[in-house]
Amino acid sequence: MSENTLPRPTIRLCNICKWVTLLGAVLLVIQLVFGEGLNEIVSNHWNMLPSQIRAATEYSPMKKMLVYSIAALNYVGMFLLAGGIWRIFHTLQKYGPFSPQASNAMKFMGLSVFVMAAISIVLPTFMGLAITLNNPPQMHVFTVQLSAGSISMLLVGFVLRILGRAMLQAANIAEENRQFI
Repeated sequence: MSENTLPRPTIRLCNICKWVTLLGAVLLVIQLVFGEGLNEIVSNHWNMLPSQIRAATEYSPMKKMLVYSIAALNYVGMFLLAGGIWRIFHTLQKYGPFSPQASNAMKFMGLSVFVMAAISIVLPTFMGLAITLNNPPQMHVFTVQLSAGSISMLLVGFVLRILGRAMLQAANIAEENRQFI
């Protein structure tokens, strides 16, 4: 195992960024538990429905639980992103950029971005279906939402995964070079 090759100021900056990321994740938990985050997500989807479908829609306790569970998927993606960001800063601080751990952190970050993008694509579809689940015939909603942001996030996720694999190769080469010296 090699020592961290990052300059001290960069290691300190990684430590600060790691704690700021952790603070952001804690604030997400606070918003989820005490804030109106889930209500806002549900309200946004509710407001996109045509008025005649809204009039025909009733919330049972079971339907409400389903709708809010689907809305919580958005937070799952955000927590994955926060975890991926924290892991990158922690790994850079502890092991440096040319390490198998850095490669794994980059691949995990790519997976996190990919999952967040997938959630942002399927969430509107699932929300529309869940909200109109037990509506009368012709009063259901099926939406598919693709945005440039979601597609870009999918591509960024793939790029990060590939960069993670390339970083592993770089780590192996760096380790071979260290063994020659």
